Amino acid sequence: MILKSQFYTDFLAYQHYGSSITGLQYRAIPYGPVPAEYERLYLRLQDDSRVIIEERNGKDDQYVEVYHPNAPFDESEFTEEELQIFGSVVQLFGRKRTSDIVRFSHEEPAWKENEGGRQLIDYQHYAFGVGKSLSLSD
Repeated sequence: MILKSQFYTDFLAYQHYGSSITGLQYRAIPYGPVPAEYERLYLRLQDDSRVIIEERNGKDDQYVEVYHPNAPFDESEFTEEELQIFGSVVQLFGRKRTSDIVRFSHEEPAWKENEGGRQLIDYQHYAFGVGKSLSLSD
């Protein structure tokens, strides 16, 4: 869920302000759009003790990793516009199940047109159509 939320946060920021928040590239993989180097990103966060990874069995006894923050959120590190984008994404996805968010992301042309080759998703080409149901609140 966090990877999809991150995708929407960055592409919505690009759509409204001309640049992403994280500066990461995204790739279309079978479960939806994710940061291109998401494995390295999470290893680094774990190495820096910024996240705690809980390993457990999920639905149908499938292996699941659950990531928990190991540091408080510091909103002073973000602009008002970035915080507004975070709020919009939380409002859209905050109470949704991961499977619902995956389905939602699979409706995006950014994913549909790039998933076959696990290609990078171009911000300039796709950001302005991403998240049609997302809106920034005033």
